[in-house]
Amino acid sequence: MLSRVGAATNAGLLFAEDGVENGAIGFIKINGTVLNVALTSKSGGETGPTVRTFADTAHTVQVVETTTTGAAHEESDSVEQSGTLAVTFGGATQTIPVDGGTAC
Repeated sequence: MLSRVGAATNAGLLFAEDGVENGAIGFIKINGTVLNVALTSKSGGETGPTVRTFADTAHTVQVVETTTTGAAHEESDSVEQSGTLAVTFGGATQTIPVDGGTAC
């Protein structure tokens, strides 16, 4: 799950996705409505940022998640992530700095 940088835990939640490699599903709330998006492409990863692109079926919303993996936490089987979300909706794009993590 990714939240706005500096937001209290879950208070700034922007985007949640299931983290799988193929067929990932994500959820983003825009104008009070939760929209389902699906993974359409993925690149990078091993030594640099991972870029994952999600879109709804009508391609009216696109979410580009660019993240870098940080510290691993073996006790909770998770890793930290930071980066940006570029959300395109209604012809406008907003890029938001985010951080959070993924359970392994």
